[in-house]
Amino acid sequence: KTLEINVSSKDGTQFTVKSISPRSVNIRFDKIVTKKYPIQDDISKVSSADNCIINTDEVRVTPNEVEVSGPEAILNRISYAAAVIPKERELSATTILTTDQLEFRDENDTPVQSSHLDYALSNYAIEIPVQYTQELDITYQLRNVPTSFDEAYLRSILKQSADHITLAAPDSTLDAETAFSIGQISLSDIGLNFSKDYTLEIPENYENLSGITSVNLSLDSSNLVEKEFVVTDISIMNAPTTYNMTVDTSQLTVTMIGPKSQIEHLSAADLTVTVNLLGAPQMEGETVSFNYTPTISCEKWDRVWAVGDYTNKVYVKGEKVDNPTIEATTTAIPTANDITVATATTTTAATTKKK
Repeated sequence: KTLEINVSSKDGTQFTVKSISPRSVNIRFDKIVTKKYPIQDDISKVSSADNCIINTDEVRVTPNEVEVSGPEAILNRISYAAAVIPKERELSATTILTTDQLEFRDENDTPVQSSHLDYALSNYAIEIPVQYTQELDITYQLRNVPTSFDEAYLRSILKQSADHITLAAPDSTLDAETAFSIGQISLSDIGLNFSKDYTLEIPENYENLSGITSVNLSLDSSNLVEKEFVVTDISIMNAPTTYNMTVDTSQLTVTMIGPKSQIEHLSAADLTVTVNLLGAPQMEGETVSFNYTPTISCEKWDRVWAVGDYTNKVYVKGEKVDNPTIEATTTAIPTANDITVATATTTTAATTKKK
C-alpha cells in the first residue's frame, strides 16, 4: 500500500512544513507464516578433473530442508532453497564441501530476494560423488573360426552401429579396461542377410554415459556370393584307440559364403569336413554309434566360410578293438647297468630288458 506522509504536532504547536521527502512510502501488509523447503545443491562452479565426471544425480545436501518464517506472499513464491558453493573447485575424487550460503528460488530457479525472511543460520554439507570415466572400444568374439581363415577380412565387412561406449565407475578400475564385448558370434551363423542387435549388459556399479542400449552388427554382403557343395570325404580325428571308428554318413551338403573371386574357383575337394572326437562322450560296449557335429574348413581359400546349422549332421559308429595297439616309447636311463625301460601307453605292465 502506498501512503502519503503527513506531519502534525502532537501537542498543538503551530509550525509550517517547508518540504517532505519522500512524499510517500510503500507499506506491505501481510500474514506472517512458517513453511519448510527442500534444500538443493548449487555446484555450478565445481568441475571435475580429466577422465572424471560428477554424478549430479547422487549429490546430497545435509541438512536437506530449512524452516522459514516470513510474509505469506513471499513464501508462496519460493519453491526451494539452494546451498551454494561460491568458489570454483576441481575435483578428482568424491568430496564433501561445506557452505553457509543459502539462496531461496522460485520454480523458474530465479532468486527470491527479501529481507523479511527469518530462518536459522547453518552450515550445509554437500557430498559430491566423482566417478572415473573411460571410453572403450565395442568388440565381439568370433567362434569356430578355422586357423586358415582371414578373420580380419570378415571383421572389415561386419558393420557396427556404434564403435565406442563411455562408462563411469566409482573408482579407477576402468583404467585397466580397453574394450567392451557384446558377446560371441559363431562363424556359421553369419549368412548373407546377417543382422543382429546385441543388448549392452552394463556391469553393476558401472554407469553407461553414452546412452547406447544396444549395438547392431550386420554383414555388408554386397561383394559376397553363396554356393552349395556336396562333400563326400569326411574324416575322423582323435579317435579312441580302443574303438575302430568309421563315418557312416556318405555325403554332406555344405553352404559356403565368400567373395565371388574365391567362390567361383572353389570346389568340394577344397573343403575339409572333420569329426574331431576329442572330448566326445565316454564310449562303452562292444559297439557305439552317435551323431556328431563336424568342423568345416578350407585351406586353399582364406575368405570363404561355411554357413548354416550342421549340429549332429554326421553319423559315426565304432566297434571295440579286442587287442588295441600299444604305442611304446623308449627312454634311456643312465645307470651302472645301462638299463632301458619300455613304458606302455595302456594299462599293460612295463617290461625291462638288460642289454
